[in-house]
Amino acid sequence: MRVVPTFACMVKSLRMLVESLDKEEKKPETYGLDFWEKSLKRYEEKLKEAPAADNTITNQVQDKKALHKELSRVLRSLAKVIEANYPDNHKDMLQKWGF
Repeated sequence: MRVVPTFACMVKSLRMLVESLDKEEKKPETYGLDFWEKSLKRYEEKLKEAPAADNTITNQVQDKKALHKELSRVLRSLAKVIEANYPDNHKDMLQKWGF
């Protein structure tokens, strides 16, 4: 998942909104120009932080995949040991072990 393109698109949309509200003669009462300018500033700040968050997420996913691979290997090995030690009722034993 890439965070940066989504944030960039949102910032671009907010800029367009602020520009059009600035040109508008009748200002909206509830969500006026001030509200959207503050939102734009917050999104621009988050856009600067997004690449670091994107890299962090990518690294965490890579770590998770490596750990998942190792865990799967260990669980398969454990299941084979149970099958070898209990040839007649290995299905029951696997169920007891939570497989």
